[in-house]
Amino acid sequence: MRKISKVVMIVGLLLLLLIFFFGMIVNQQAVDLPFYLIPLREYPWIGTSINMFLFWACVGFALLTIIGIIVVLFFPSRSDQLVIQQKTGELVIQKKALEHFVLQKVQQADFIHSPSVKVKIIKHKVRVMIDGEMKQTAAIPQQQEALVGEIGNQLQTLFGVTHDIQTEVVLKDAEETREHHTQPRVV
Repeated sequence: MRKISKVVMIVGLLLLLLIFFFGMIVNQQAVDLPFYLIPLREYPWIGTSINMFLFWACVGFALLTIIGIIVVLFFPSRSDQLVIQQKTGELVIQKKALEHFVLQKVQQADFIHSPSVKVKIIKHKVRVMIDGEMKQTAAIPQQQEALVGEIGNQLQTLFGVTHDIQTEVVLKDAEETREHHTQPRVV
């Protein structure tokens, strides 16, 4: 987790803790406690301004909760298999099988070295990401486009013509994404 996200989460949780604390103070009469917490108005530096803060903090957390529920309801879930329904039954294609199928096609290409393939399946959408080291020649862009088109066509043929499954093939050069460090990592 990044430092920024940790700081944001800690601040949010502290605000939530503050709301819970003041909720306990307001509702302490419901339980017989061996101690008594003083009312909100008697805390120094707080006075009556805490009521406005608590209201807006509760509104903010209520909105975040509603947004969270909507995200959970409508966020597409990733799957490890693609299920194609037919009249006679269903065809289940595993993610690893798709990765191996595409990897075999990519290894036949002579312009890409040490390829790796990752497949993401979300409902009826398949995204294939191919990563590898490309040879640096002038004809590479045309060969890349041809390979991407060929893999897309073969995947559509594999899934069947009658099924509407979107396929996206992305080819990425591993050398372009690497950052060359001039300083040693260990000092």
